[in-house]
Amino acid sequence: MISTELDRRRFLRGTAVAGLTGAVGVSGITSGAEDGTSITATTDFDSGGGVEIDQENGRIELTNIDDAGYSFLGYMHFRLEGAANTDVSFNITNLDESRMPANYRLLYTSSLESGDWTRMDDEVEDGFSQTFDSDEVYISGYRAYPYQQTVQRVTELERSYPRFVETDVIGQSANGRDMHAIRITNPAVPDEEKEDIISITRQHPGEVEGSWHMDAAIDYVLETLCDSTVAFEDEFCFHFIPNANPDGMYEGHHRHTPQGYDLNREWNTESPVEIENMMSYMRENLDDVHWGFDFHSTTNSNWDAVVYGEDAVDDDDLDTIDAIASHSLSYPDTTRSSNTDGTAYAFINDEFDAVMVVTEAWTYREYAAAELAAEGRNFFSEVAPREDSPSGGRRSPKNTCPSGSCGEHPYPVELPSSLPWGKNFDPVEYLL
Repeated sequence: MISTELDRRRFLRGTAVAGLTGAVGVSGITSGAEDGTSITATTDFDSGGGVEIDQENGRIELTNIDDAGYSFLGYMHFRLEGAANTDVSFNITNLDESRMPANYRLLYTSSLESGDWTRMDDEVEDGFSQTFDSDEVYISGYRAYPYQQTVQRVTELERSYPRFVETDVIGQSANGRDMHAIRITNPAVPDEEKEDIISITRQHPGEVEGSWHMDAAIDYVLETLCDSTVAFEDEFCFHFIPNANPDGMYEGHHRHTPQGYDLNREWNTESPVEIENMMSYMRENLDDVHWGFDFHSTTNSNWDAVVYGEDAVDDDDLDTIDAIASHSLSYPDTTRSSNTDGTAYAFINDEFDAVMVVTEAWTYREYAAAELAAEGRNFFSEVAPREDSPSGGRRSPKNTCPSGSCGEHPYPVELPSSLPWGKNFDPVEYLL
């Protein structure tokens, strides 16, 4: 017996039946093309999910689904096979139930690891179509970042920067996937002379902009440590947890774990094992916490760039929070204080008497890769400034739109359409 809607979706997810709504197992959904070939659509891969798929009247019907009763539909990631040189038509059946704007355009790529995402030509309203060059195509609401990509990123960093990087498996998720921590610091400086900066992301697994922001922050830290001509104003030990919700990431959930937990409301219960793993790491490895980041994104177009717990904040911190928010392309200069129980920033406030900020990128802004990279670097540079950073007062935003045209389809400057993940990248040449 399938007892709940969530259980029904898990059942369908593992069932290989072609041609039935939601049947997205090994065979997926097969749609006939005009040239007689067939196209298979599936979510049965790492990070695939958030959508039920059907084929009707020659087009692929997409129904965005929630998870654990979270009604703000958002995450969507699926794969087509056999799509080369075919004009494929799509329709989102419940767009009116979603926060996705009707003039938004989905993205596609032939390789998740390349980071080479392209916007579709058509907006989602009233259906859309696209001709693909590749036989295999991944389609997503925004730049996907699978769980395995975080694992590869951890391995790559430790191999490439053995002097500065240490990594650790801090425990396993409820379904047995590894959770990781990345520790980056200058080993020539004694630990007792350093302050800790802790960053986490993907508590809400569908909020993938957080992973791209974290990647950029990590690159900023490593480039500074590796460059003999610059240094941080103070000495820090940086801690990054890139996969806070491994099972939700792998199964393509928007907000919850497969067990139905919203992890960012469970820090006062310690019930999910994922929270227990992160708390244990922090208690064992953090001593003098300078700042924290919890990288998120939101489907709410009227949200705030930065949310923070007010208990541990002083006037200097407020200046820094304002400076962080000034770099947001989605919500420049918007901040909000909150004391929501069960959140990571409440835990950092209470446990370490330190400030953690939550950064919120708007999911449906048509970000270029360079813009995501610039935001992540600039957010981080406000709490870990370099010696060559401007001094005194609030720093001016480094990545605002030069033309002032940052609307639904912002094309203010010439930006690259893609950025290979895990590669060092300096967006300055594109943003001047």
